Amino acid sequence: MSELPEPLVRDCLYNWLGYGSLDSPYWFIGIEESLYRWEGFNNVDDVEDFLRLRREFGLTEDFKQVWEEKHGFALEKFSGPSTWRFQAVFMMTLEDPSLLEESSATLGRRAKEYVFENKRLGRRGGDSLTGEFFPLPKSLDTIEPYDHIWKSEAAYHREVIPGREHLLTDAIEESNGVRCIVSYGNTNTNPTPEVLLNHYPSEKVETLVSTERSTSYELYKLTVDDDSVHLIHTPFFGMGQASYAEVARAAGHYRNMG
Repeated sequence: MSELPEPLVRDCLYNWLGYGSLDSPYWFIGIEESLYRWEGFNNVDDVEDFLRLRREFGLTEDFKQVWEEKHGFALEKFSGPSTWRFQAVFMMTLEDPSLLEESSATLGRRAKEYVFENKRLGRRGGDSLTGEFFPLPKSLDTIEPYDHIWKSEAAYHREVIPGREHLLTDAIEESNGVRCIVSYGNTNTNPTPEVLLNHYPSEKVETLVSTERSTSYELYKLTVDDDSVHLIHTPFFGMGQASYAEVARAAGHYRNMG
């Protein structure tokens, strides 16, 4: 692939936050998208095609519409692990706490149906928004294929964090319905918890789930324009750092708080 046009890349830095609606009560903010495998995309052959579509996005988009109509990808064909499945488990357990009795394997199958068959995550008019803090899809711990623009991942982060912080906090303050923000990933490259806890008056409420193998699920309360918005900081949703059962327990505990 030839070098990505810098104007195209820069047009995608601050225009899009996630799939869903700002008024959705539950937001999931990840770190960044991985580079996708382009097999099965009718309208996308490489990351340049992907960014040309992304450049036209608004602040929020409909998950199903983007993937099936703009990307030309049939969601039923999606395979492999996905952070979206963990988000689905959280949402499903809020709706139906009896899922706490299910195994992780069963929760994973149900989550696949929720996201890729029933297509309920990140929909216009739905109850979830799923987005990313950093705007560009790339591989973990590398700046490629944007190394002709930034010398390192750290340089990229230094440039975009202030603008992405404004984008996220402005969106929170514009929302008429956000109640809870789930930030998944306890790494040095996940700025969301620190950004929000420093930007708003905040206090730690409690630990929702404590686990020996990974970071606990911590609940905070943010004060946003005299209203309360909860922040849940969790382990990364994938790569062996979280289980579906743990996510279900965190959702169930949060639900029981009223």
